Amino acid sequence: LKAAVAAAGQDVPSTLSPAGEGLYDLTFTPKTSAAHLTTFSFNDTVVKGSPFTTALSTPEDIVVMGAGIGEQKSIPVNKEAIMKIDATKAGDEEVVVKVAGPTERDFPCEMNAEDQIYSVNFTPIDVGDHKFMVKYGEEEVKESPFIAHAFDPSKVEVQSVPKAKLGQQVSLKIDNRNAGKAELGGEISKDGDKVPSELWKADDGRHMMTFLADELGTYNAHIRHGGLPVEGSPFPCRVFDMDAVDVHGDGVNETLPLPVNEKTVFYLNTKGPGNVEDALVKVSDPSGKDVPANITSYNGVYTVD
Repeated sequence: LKAAVAAAGQDVPSTLSPAGEGLYDLTFTPKTSAAHLTTFSFNDTVVKGSPFTTALSTPEDIVVMGAGIGEQKSIPVNKEAIMKIDATKAGDEEVVVKVAGPTERDFPCEMNAEDQIYSVNFTPIDVGDHKFMVKYGEEEVKESPFIAHAFDPSKVEVQSVPKAKLGQQVSLKIDNRNAGKAELGGEISKDGDKVPSELWKADDGRHMMTFLADELGTYNAHIRHGGLPVEGSPFPCRVFDMDAVDVHGDGVNETLPLPVNEKTVFYLNTKGPGNVEDALVKVSDPSGKDVPANITSYNGVYTVD
């Protein structure tokens, strides 16, 4: 009895050893995942059924896509994530998937299979790394375990600047250190148009976003973490012009002395394109003590008495 093994048109070294009373063991070492064809001959006559096909399975033929791979390396919490495993070219061995959450404990997931294509569905609830261990048969597939970074945009803290003076360099502090691994991005807009801005990481791990408020009106800071808007975004910043505030009245426009124990009235006119929505007025006497004052406003004009 003789045996010849071939794969992909190339001969494969093999050994045919007697195993007792008409039985033989054929051994060979596959070097490729291609099907191996074995031709048996007895007294130089090809055995019926030859060549016999040996289909090989290998974890290297497994294709993994989705959550934890490439552009989906970061995944948001509280949203279903899906990993796809294509084993159509690998063979008939079982695919086993285990997911471990940030605490290293097994994380529940749902796996469905159809025609050797597996779908693994799970919903992360905690920020942190989730590990996917994918096995084909008894072996882990290439690059397993796969790691997906779960992030939470709601955990990003933004110290916004609701108001700024015309010509001021405005800086927003953004802290995403507790929000999970994901790309932080954003831009500044005004009246629907993008405004030049800079976003960089500070030494303490927080981020800073700056822009020049060189026009009157409202600027909006759009902040995203992992491509999703953070809570409160966009953050408005109203730019006002102090030169547009007109102050007039008793003791303001003239240097005449004011009588004591009599009501004194002056006005702040904040109307115009650079108006100030909320005016703060503080009156103090020559010694520096606060003097009670009544402030009323109507249509952008503040009356102080």
